[in-house]
Amino acid sequence: MPVYFILIVPFFVDRALHAITWLAIIPIAMKKRLYEIDVLRFFAALFVVFFHYTKSVFNEYGFYLLQNEGINRFLEHGFLGVNLFFIISGFVILMSSQGVSASKFLKTRAIRLYPAFIPICLLTFICARIFMPEYSVSVKELLMNVSLVGTVSVWFNGKLVSGVYWTLLVEIQFYFMIYLLIYFKKLTYIRTFLIAWLACSLLINLGQSYFTHNALLHKLSLAFVAEYSYYFIAGCYFYLIKYDRKKGDLVMPLLCMFVAVTCSKLHLYNTAFDLAGSVIIAVFFGVFYFISLRDIRYSSNFQFIEKMGNITYPLYLIHETLGLILIGKWKNYMPAPLLMCVTAILMISIAYLSYLYIEKPVMKKLKDLLFAQRRWQAEKQEPLQAMIVEQISTQHGERQLN
Repeated sequence: MPVYFILIVPFFVDRALHAITWLAIIPIAMKKRLYEIDVLRFFAALFVVFFHYTKSVFNEYGFYLLQNEGINRFLEHGFLGVNLFFIISGFVILMSSQGVSASKFLKTRAIRLYPAFIPICLLTFICARIFMPEYSVSVKELLMNVSLVGTVSVWFNGKLVSGVYWTLLVEIQFYFMIYLLIYFKKLTYIRTFLIAWLACSLLINLGQSYFTHNALLHKLSLAFVAEYSYYFIAGCYFYLIKYDRKKGDLVMPLLCMFVAVTCSKLHLYNTAFDLAGSVIIAVFFGVFYFISLRDIRYSSNFQFIEKMGNITYPLYLIHETLGLILIGKWKNYMPAPLLMCVTAILMISIAYLSYLYIEKPVMKKLKDLLFAQRRWQAEKQEPLQAMIVEQISTQHGERQLN
């Protein structure tokens, strides 16, 4: 597929997109919580979980838990759940950045990340040191991991407590970019930033195809998150399409998809997509177009959906290392398919308990501590004003933490 193809096709497809604008005649009012995002989060997490319980188990123990070749081939594409996470992150983080200060943005991100990460990171390290003789992460590297920011040490041959933590470093890089836009009061130029980021990433990827061992391009690729930027950018545009659509926005996620898939086909990434992988990516984008162009209604099951979204983060953090340990210990005592299901259910249960008894109460205490000044100021105002300020503060905090 020629490189110029990725720049031409989306503009023709844009015409087709405008032909289906019956999906959304006007921008949709912002809801307090988008439960469709919770569903996608949970699906993405499960996709990654079953990828590790398929491909990683085979790499570690030399056998597949399922004997169906077709299912195994599908689940081996579960790593693409991470790409879906990045689209979700682009959407949610741009939503959470609206109308907040730079300091509040940092506080809400810290409240969202640390309460689940620190205890799970420590638990994973302890279990791996006890049950995995080949595990070589040091206490110093553990402390670097616990800080989250210290995960950047992986760029310099540092080790991660669990392999999935590399995605947190990518997320933090994206958060930092949005933080800078908020700090310098340039968030109104988000479209300009996204287009520039897209162009830089494409140039870096193309440069790496011609200069495969160029150290400078490698560093630029890490700094600009060039391999995954297309998904964050698409997620941001899906948010803009839903709440602040302007001419040209509809085509941008499609352009991001074509660039990402084509760069993969040209082997500019570490992992190349086959046809099935390309179709899965296209489905992810199609689902997000539907979410962005439609206002989805829910029945009373929304509380269950919210719980699905809440346990996604701890499930993602805990499933890989602990799951592989359990599979290794139990593989001789139960049928392999049952072992996969039992391990997945156990990880989901642990994630739920972690959220309910650790993450949720700690998040509440941190919110009370970090936003106490705002509540104190509200109490000094008239009762009605105080109630309004408190309600806005609570809603803003909940929307940002989702």
